[in-house]
Amino acid sequence: MTCSILRLPAEITYRILDHLDESTFILSLRNVCKRLNLILDTYYRYQVVRNILVDDLFSNDENQILGALSKYRHLLNIAASSKNQQVSIQIVNPDIVSRLIQILNSEHDQIQHNALWILLNMAGGSSHHTKYLVNAGVIQILIELINSPKENIQENAIWTLSNIAGDNCQYRDYVLNGGALPPLLNILSNSTRVPTLQTAAWCLLNLCRGTSPSVDVTKVESVVPMLNHLLANSDEFVLNDICFALSYLCQLSNEILSAIIQVGVIPRL
Repeated sequence: MTCSILRLPAEITYRILDHLDESTFILSLRNVCKRLNLILDTYYRYQVVRNILVDDLFSNDENQILGALSKYRHLLNIAASSKNQQVSIQIVNPDIVSRLIQILNSEHDQIQHNALWILLNMAGGSSHHTKYLVNAGVIQILIELINSPKENIQENAIWTLSNIAGDNCQYRDYVLNGGALPPLLNILSNSTRVPTLQTAAWCLLNLCRGTSPSVDVTKVESVVPMLNHLLANSDEFVLNDICFALSYLCQLSNEILSAIIQVGVIPRL
């Protein structure tokens, strides 16, 4: 006769849980079944971790917020490396996303940096996660952060926008309609930092790609001179993305194809 852990008294299950690390019972045990959920809800260590993840994140104390953000980063790293889908249930939900977006405006550098890092990784996850971000209004705030004086914030904001735009054509159009192109083109014109240029070129590519529907020509025709300018860049990643962007634009209309030819792209290609 086999003995299932689910049939054990809660007190004995607590003792078993005592030998597991926090990440395991947050990411692997939650939502296995209703009984295990009930046991976890009354388990002290789980309550402590949950309080850190929720209560501390919504605190007004900067140290508590930083502690919660550190925990989130740790759990996201574990979930990403193990491809554990429980993370979508445990630490990615509309309330958490809204709070992370709210603290993007923090004047505390580390709070802003960590919150943006978490949102960047959420946007690079499932479409379900990306939808949370879009519905919470993250796009406009990210566009504003492109103008940040901090290069790491600029780059991560652009990277997050690129992830969103690359998810589907509707989100691509949301990013374009939100006014992302002017600050993005400004970065491409003035930045000398290679990682930032690579990220911005990739974002530009995602704003030009897609066929269901194709991008509105009037929204992207202003990028043609910049694409031609970037063909002189020596970085292979930048050049690769720019060439792909040109290939997408060439398929949009004869007018934009003519504009691409007229700026002198062909000799550079």
